[in-house]
Amino acid sequence: MSARETYLFHHSCFDREQYLKELNLLAEHEIKFQVNDHSGPIQFKSPACGYFEAEILINETDFDRANDLLESLNTYGN
Repeated sequence: MSARETYLFHHSCFDREQYLKELNLLAEHEIKFQVNDHSGPIQFKSPACGYFEAEILINETDFDRANDLLESLNTYGN
């Protein structure tokens, strides 16, 4: 494992339900990823009245595999 890993921006997610599905899929397939959460703290108390935005960044070595997995999730509407 290198001392410094590179994470590439994949996309921003604005729908919390879709975001959770994507995180579960990435975790199930042992994809290395990071999340930059730009939503406010009110979002977690009352999801209907808050703003939600999270950026998903994927490890450079897992990027292509993760992209295929996320595209299949969107294609099949899971």
